[in-house]
Amino acid sequence: MGTWAGRFGSTFDAEALAIVIGHLHDLGKYTPHFQRYLLDTPPFEEVLKQHAKFGAYALYEWYRQEGREWLGLLACYLVVHHHKSLSDLGEFKRLVTETEGNANIFERQLDSLRPELTAALADGGLEQITTFLCFPEKKPFQKLITRYLDEDNDLQSPRWYFLLNYAFSLLIEADKLDASNTVPYQWQALPTAAVEARLGVAQWAADTNLANLSQNELRSWVRGRVLSALQAPDILQQRLFTLTAPTGIGKTLTALDFTLRLREQIQASEGYLPQIIYGLPFINIIEQAVDEYEKTLGQSVLAHYQYADALEQLKERSAAARQEENAAYNQKRMLLDTWQGDVVITSFVQLLQTLIGHRNKLLLKFNHFAGSILILDEVQTLRLGQLPLVGAAFYYLAKYLNARVLLMTATKPLTFELAYNVLLKREKEAKPTVKELLPEYTQVFATFQRTQLVSLLARPLADEVDFLEKAFGQYWLPGKSCLVVCNLVRRSVQVYEAIRTHLAANGLNNPLYYLSTNVVPVSRLAVIQQIKADLRAGHKPVLVATQVVEAGVDLDFDLGFRDLGPVDSLVQVAGRINRENDPNRALAPLYVMDFGDSEKIYDKITTQQSRKALEALSNGG
Repeated sequence: MGTWAGRFGSTFDAEALAIVIGHLHDLGKYTPHFQRYLLDTPPFEEVLKQHAKFGAYALYEWYRQEGREWLGLLACYLVVHHHKSLSDLGEFKRLVTETEGNANIFERQLDSLRPELTAALADGGLEQITTFLCFPEKKPFQKLITRYLDEDNDLQSPRWYFLLNYAFSLLIEADKLDASNTVPYQWQALPTAAVEARLGVAQWAADTNLANLSQNELRSWVRGRVLSALQAPDILQQRLFTLTAPTGIGKTLTALDFTLRLREQIQASEGYLPQIIYGLPFINIIEQAVDEYEKTLGQSVLAHYQYADALEQLKERSAAARQEENAAYNQKRMLLDTWQGDVVITSFVQLLQTLIGHRNKLLLKFNHFAGSILILDEVQTLRLGQLPLVGAAFYYLAKYLNARVLLMTATKPLTFELAYNVLLKREKEAKPTVKELLPEYTQVFATFQRTQLVSLLARPLADEVDFLEKAFGQYWLPGKSCLVVCNLVRRSVQVYEAIRTHLAANGLNNPLYYLSTNVVPVSRLAVIQQIKADLRAGHKPVLVATQVVEAGVDLDFDLGFRDLGPVDSLVQVAGRINRENDPNRALAPLYVMDFGDSEKIYDKITTQQSRKALEALSNGG
């Protein structure tokens, strides 16, 4: 634990802190009360079997006598919480109040421990700890907390948020791995040229005329351009990256290629193998990413999200393998919850609630951010109001825990710019230095004539009948595959039923599909695979969906309809129309309609901005 802390926490002496906490956090377990409870051999007093506070008091006194009482307070706080979620430090004053009875409990525990004390401390090489076994004085302890909570105190800086969560994560992860007899995973080398082996050598030259390239040649050029960034002399000093590129250009494997090669450089220069953590917004695209990564790397990756455990059970296994799996379930669950793997693919929810949060179970894996290469795809799906906090969190993660962060999108939300203007500038931080891996993204976008947005906002829709009469019935033809995206699940079901009735009434055999969060993830994946098969076979399917298809879903329709929403969302849906940039389908239409549902999902300002953008587009702006 101390070694892990020292590698990435040297800016705040995390190694020494982690070593001491590791030794003393379970000191209270040596009491006969806890031992009898553990062995289920009464008698033992319920109130005396608690163990976390006993070691916490010793830690506080250890650092107080060294003249670093503030660090003792933090260590005490971490150990008291190591079996529960972190709480407000202001409530911590109660730890030394007489009404809580903690002083009496401590003295009784200490009395019961005295016969075992010498052996217990010798076991950890901490014989000198006897001088630190005392209950904190009430007034100095509470005064210290008051001083800590003073807004002008340096301990209020973001640096200490990362120290606390990092040290806490190291403690609880080590504690739970040990308790479950789970062996921590040791990072391994990954095949650096795995993407090249699958896709071929990337072809890039600075003077290439992009307009003359085929779709596959353009994908190769983009990958080569991104990889060329690795030749920069300061590449290992760079911490924040963006990759802005059109949908369908191969960002997933391009980013993986870049990351594998960067990982190799970090190992050669800094002496460790970074963990790769890949975050995505939706379950269906997580499953696609897992499939792509495993095909490319030739080995399993760790997938961690809401339904990962359930989906894993669907894989074919022998009876013996299933029996072995059940026997080791606790260890497997712990490996998953603590991100024990070279590559982790997870959801935005898991990733961001770990990065910005206080819950014990989520913070188990916080320490894995240290020294990692973190990839976030489809970042435009985050709400605008969330971007300053998210961007600032990534900035500090890079600053204090040596992480590299790569944000990928087709629409380039100003994540780090907003973070600086709203939060970082106020903290007197330097403006983030962010490296765009595809500087020519504007020229790349210019080569695409895939789709055009067509506004139907002048004809608001009252219901699904209006949609058939004013939109679908006027612009869709049976010889065209079609995607319809609604803002509300209820609305999408109504539209699906209306189209189903319309197809039946007109004797049309176009396959009709439905996707939303109402459909369980396993079924969603099956539907996507069937749609792909129909598209390849030329069956011209119609898909009615909600926002679940906006990001990362590799489907290619002839035209589409999208209910009014944020510009980023419109662009993402447009990425499912003529995705392959077929010149025979150039400027395939995405019709933007208005059911009046946008403000029920998105904020008013976002809706107004989209209306203005579409008006400007209609007027040739």
